[in-house]
Amino acid sequence: MLEELLPLVSKVKVLEGNQDADDIYQIIVKKAQEPTTTSMAKSACEYTQIMTHPKAWGDRNQTGYQDLMSWCDFLSKLSLVSLKC
Repeated sequence: MLEELLPLVSKVKVLEGNQDADDIYQIIVKKAQEPTTTSMAKSACEYTQIMTHPKAWGDRNQTGYQDLMSWCDFLSKLSLVSLKC
């Protein structure tokens, strides 16, 4: 895995094993393991950026989050991480 993607994977680690969001964790980890160049890594970050939109991952019921606002706050922070990689 490229170093540029480590913060992204680190941020979603909290979703591992979550009954409602483990698929998000698995998708991001898979996308982070695929790139072999920095430009390919950018694709994984762009995908994450798109999917953190409320109409994508935002409307899920999330175990471990108090309410929709706390889930959207997590997605917002994940979005910020994805913008930096």
